[in-house]
Amino acid sequence: MARKILYSGGAQGADYYFGLYASSAGFQVVHYYGDKAKTPFGTHPLNQKYINQGVQQANKVCRALGKNAPSKEYILQMIGRNWWQVAYTQAVYCIAPLTKDFQHVSGGTGWAVEEAIKIRRVPFIFCLDNEKMKWFQYSYIDKIFQPIEFPSEKPDKFDAVTGIGTRDLNKNTPNFIQIMNELQKLFK
Repeated sequence: MARKILYSGGAQGADYYFGLYASSAGFQVVHYYGDKAKTPFGTHPLNQKYINQGVQQANKVCRALGKNAPSKEYILQMIGRNWWQVAYTQAVYCIAPLTKDFQHVSGGTGWAVEEAIKIRRVPFIFCLDNEKMKWFQYSYIDKIFQPIEFPSEKPDKFDAVTGIGTRDLNKNTPNFIQIMNELQKLFK
């Protein structure tokens, strides 16, 4: 039987903790990074060809996010790798704040989540809003993140999942212990 896979980006914060909990649950952890912008825990480099393909996908979601296409090389590397975190996943789990209208995930994590939404092949997109300390699930029908008690589908149900989120998650983060408890429940 093939090992289950967690895709992430290997950045400090949520990426690291998703990788830690997934690994302890027996998942193979694939932390993608652009070969010109290594992340602290990156394990799988992407060359410029793959980064360019990811940037093409990112450009498709600029309007939805209300952002311009990035132009700085480091940002292009990060945005380009985001696509590969969601391209072959069956479910996305993220830890990041939602926008005030609950339509998008904030920050860099929002790019990857929006790409997952855009391809409409990812049936489950869950977000733990670390500011509200509440779980949400994306509704393709209502085009909004709706509050839920806890994800209805845990990562072990899938062969490939994505675990991404804010870099601002560390032991000094408000609600850090509560967030770690939520991750532990996910991978139990």
